[in-house]
Formats: sequence, structure tokens, C-alpha cells
Amino acid sequence: MAVYGIVQGIPEHEKHILLIQDKNKPEPRMWKLPGGKNESGEWPALVVVREISEEIGIVIHQPLDTDIIFKKAETSHLFAVYAVRHYQGNVKAGAEIERAEFFTADQIKLMIRNNQILPRHAMALIKHLGII
Repeated sequence: MAVYGIVQGIPEHEKHILLIQDKNKPEPRMWKLPGGKNESGEWPALVVVREISEEIGIVIHQPLDTDIIFKKAETSHLFAVYAVRHYQGNVKAGAEIERAEFFTADQIKLMIRNNQILPRHAMALIKHLGII
């Protein structure tokens, strides 16, 4: 299972969405949503809380099942994305993260067109932003 969060900016940047780039993954220059894989028996909501804290240093309120905005079941894998509406702290790239930046919807649309965002993450963003 892989669980990610769409983190929107603090009030002055509330229409911006946070994307990250990993340092050492096979696709280090591709942008993606913060989050990751579950550890043994870990609930999806706890995965997103832990992974976001590790990757970008913020504390999010534990999301509810109703906060899931995108879900894709694959062969033996579930990919879920939560809307993260409230958090504390300042965003900073963790040890495994090369970059963490907020982007506008227009910037994200262009990045999707230019294949700069991982495909499943792009699908979640398309749904969230209402892009056709």
C-alpha cells in the first residue's frame, strides 16, 4: 500500500499544492506528492501522517477516511491520496528529499502536460484540480 497527501499551502498560499522530488529514487527528477509505503500493519491514515512528517517536517492532523480524494487499486497494491487540510510547522526537505516546493494549479497543469509528475500522482492531481 502506498499513501500520499495533497498538502495545500498556509493561508497566503492556500491555492498552492506541495510537490517533492526524491534524492535517490529511480525517478529523482520527477515530482510527486509527499507520502510513502506502509510499514507492517500500519493504517493508511497513520502512514500519511508519518511519511509527511519524515519527508517534509510538518505535523498533520490525522486524516479521516472521508479525506481520501483518490484511490486506485492495482494487482496487489493500493494507491490512496488524502486531502491534507491542516498542519503545523514549516515545510523543509528531509534527508531523502531533494526539493519540496509549492506550485499553483496552472504550474501543475503544465508539469503534468510535460510529464514532470509521476503518473499516479498526476492522476490524483487531475482529479483534485478538476482537470479534464
